[in-house]
Amino acid sequence: MVSSADFYEAYNAVAEYTVKSSEPALKSESHKQQWSLAGASIGLIALILFKVGELKIGDVKVAVDSKVLVWYAVFLSILLATFLLRASLDLKRAALARNKDSNKLDLLKDLVQTAFVKRNLQQFFWLELFHQIGLRYETYSKAQVTDPNDAPHERIDMRILKMDIAGLKKLEEFRAEIRSHEEFVEDMVRQLDSDAERFLNRVLEYDNPVMSKSTLQESGSWGRFSSVTQYFDTYLKAWLDARDALSSVSLDVSLDKRAMRETVMLDAQLALLRKARNITRLYTFTEIALPTLLALSALGYVVFTLHASGA
Repeated sequence: MVSSADFYEAYNAVAEYTVKSSEPALKSESHKQQWSLAGASIGLIALILFKVGELKIGDVKVAVDSKVLVWYAVFLSILLATFLLRASLDLKRAALARNKDSNKLDLLKDLVQTAFVKRNLQQFFWLELFHQIGLRYETYSKAQVTDPNDAPHERIDMRILKMDIAGLKKLEEFRAEIRSHEEFVEDMVRQLDSDAERFLNRVLEYDNPVMSKSTLQESGSWGRFSSVTQYFDTYLKAWLDARDALSSVSLDVSLDKRAMRETVMLDAQLALLRKARNITRLYTFTEIALPTLLALSALGYVVFTLHASGA
């Protein structure tokens, strides 16, 4: 499990990372070029749209003809190329800064992944114990069979969770956890085998040839079934009841999202990163895409106007 203190520390680090990563990527120099590009684009469109005949540059009046529009379009194209180049460099710089602080994301990710592995380890060894108890029930099922033609009890292997236990043992954070689970399961299986052996001994005593003639003749097959069931209730039933009770608890926990603290942690991290990503996209659209579209529209307007006038 991940402690609340560790989670909040990692979560705050991620929050700090998202605040920094969602800041505008363009530097002040790029913003100046952004406004210059937007102003030049609007000016070019205005010259054509309002059919300005001449411009006064200082004390000189310049007629606005097709040549002026072409040179203005060339100037705007250079301004656009320069802006896009600076914007590209600023975006790369911001990406490098995000990569530099990405270890803050890895901290929470590692915490949650460690918690998931530990949870799976608990489930893995629980399924192993579940399986071992089931095998002893098979012992009881076989003991009840008196006719060789009777179908044996069908065994279902519940060890469906596959984990590289040998590989995980090499990692320091899981070694003690795995050993603790192994020792617990081994101890439970020893106790289980002891009870299973006592159960089988009672069945063998019942089936002993010395007493089988009198006992089986007096009580018949039903008497044997009742006796074996009684032995099962005495030695093995408690194990099966415990397994069923723990299975119900395990199922309730797995279906209760509130108990899946790691899932909640991942959702919180994902929500922060999603907000940061949306903010970054909006900044990119408003700071880069809109001025670029405006400049391209102005250039397109010039080309259309010159083509329409036959210039």
